[in-house]
Amino acid sequence: MGLDDMIIVNDFSFCLDHGSEYCHICGCDYRTVNNFQIEGELSATTYILTTCTIQRRQPINAFDLGAVRKGRSETYKCKNHRAVDCSNCFDWVGIVMAEARQAAKDSKWLEKRKKYLDACD
Repeated sequence: MGLDDMIIVNDFSFCLDHGSEYCHICGCDYRTVNNFQIEGELSATTYILTTCTIQRRQPINAFDLGAVRKGRSETYKCKNHRAVDCSNCFDWVGIVMAEARQAAKDSKWLEKRKKYLDACD
């Protein structure tokens, strides 16, 4: 696994062949490198609240989110806007933070459900 085996889309690293941060087929895992990018953009408070979620998050797949190679170049554009490194389609921090918020919401719901079920027993 080397630099020839990865692509960069809006400053995030992905598997060249499959477009994933973590590719079980190729055996590459770029989540740690990408997590540093995320953590660098978060405020101290947000970082403390989301560090656990960031470390356990689902890997992102750039191809699933519309990344396509721009001609024969090394750059990638989005299908929707045809913009290289599109900040709308490839807002990785926003995508991860939305996942973190959803995980927190789901966790609270599960806690409420458990309390309700415990009270019913």
